[in-house]
Amino acid sequence: MTQSPEISEDPRVLQTRSLLREALSELIQTEPPDKISVSQLCKKAGVSRPTFYQHFADVDAAYGALVIDMLSRRMNQEDAPAFSEGLREALTLLIEYIEKSHNFYSEVLSNTSQLNRTRNELRQWLKRKLASFLFAEKYEELKTDEKEKLTFITGGVMASLAEQITQENGKSSAQDTANRLYAYALTIQNVKPMD
Repeated sequence: MTQSPEISEDPRVLQTRSLLREALSELIQTEPPDKISVSQLCKKAGVSRPTFYQHFADVDAAYGALVIDMLSRRMNQEDAPAFSEGLREALTLLIEYIEKSHNFYSEVLSNTSQLNRTRNELRQWLKRKLASFLFAEKYEELKTDEKEKLTFITGGVMASLAEQITQENGKSSAQDTANRLYAYALTIQNVKPMD
């Protein structure tokens, strides 16, 4: 069973994953992700259950792949600043994008949701993006104290995204939230460990 988020170059694999993502995108317009069954998803995508399980462990894993795919596509568009080029601008774009897809991302960011794998996929994606800006390195190449700082920053960004998407009254603009997160990230990055 292939559960890796890595993308194969095999056209059949790409086609099947595309069908499953499109079907899941349609299904989540009418149902919460944790209420969608593998059978529903397979029927909508026109693939068999064994084929589904060659790509994903469960619906949560498929949802996680969809979330990362959507975010990556948006953040890689020509008008999008790279995290490595401008964290403040990239955070603003990320917040605006998540707000526009409120229903889709509110499930992922909600701690009451059962989408733990999806939330973790988002956290890992964000951690890799933040590593490239804050430390100009890949996450795997960071020192232990840098990884700890990055984990703390990523947790704060995730919590702020959840707060931003759930607030109705008195919500800050995406730009204001990005400015605060940017300042916090730089402050935490520069803190020296206490001996």
